[in-house]
Amino acid sequence: MDKFSAAERQSDRRAYTHKLNFELDTSVAVFKWLATDRWLRGVELEGSLDYVATGLPKKGDRIDRVRFIDNASPWSFSIVFVLPIAPL
Repeated sequence: MDKFSAAERQSDRRAYTHKLNFELDTSVAVFKWLATDRWLRGVELEGSLDYVATGLPKKGDRIDRVRFIDNASPWSFSIVFVLPIAPL
């Protein structure tokens, strides 16, 4: 996947840059066992594992008066609840 977000490298000349982003997403319908007329049935728990392959700060880069002493980690994991706002 592609990601277009705020520039993070010392050598970046633009405010936003392109980054190569790989992600693995999964979701679980936690209340699927409820009757179909219950709004809670549409609630999901989602997990996302991301790897940003390009465009992150490297050791020694200085950004907004902050010097990176290690390479920025390309890995992240997030968990979110998805709540339905309209009937299914």
